[in-house]
Amino acid sequence: MPHIGVLVDLWREDGVRQQDLAVSIIKDKGTIARALDSMERQNLVVRVTDPNDKRNKRIYLTHKGKAVRHELFPHAEAVINKASEDISEEEMAICQKVLAKVYQNLNHKVK
Repeated sequence: MPHIGVLVDLWREDGVRQQDLAVSIIKDKGTIARALDSMERQNLVVRVTDPNDKRNKRIYLTHKGKAVRHELFPHAEAVINKASEDISEEEMAICQKVLAKVYQNLNHKVK
């Protein structure tokens, strides 16, 4: 699924602003807009005008967008299990910490 990053963000927090999605998954506004267009056509998300700021759109999952999570998680879990074979818990913790710092550095610089 090409828009998994958007779905994951919305599974964590539904109703985020379109521009916040762009920053979170490190994509430009045009790329996010095209992704959301596609996801709307697939009935995965809906864009709603932000009542506090009419210039912004909030993105919400549809019932289908919420349901697809249950279809994808077993596959994601299998990939994670395969990717982490022969890696100790300590090594994985270090890796996650470093990747979190990389993400924070990139996320901070994009804003």
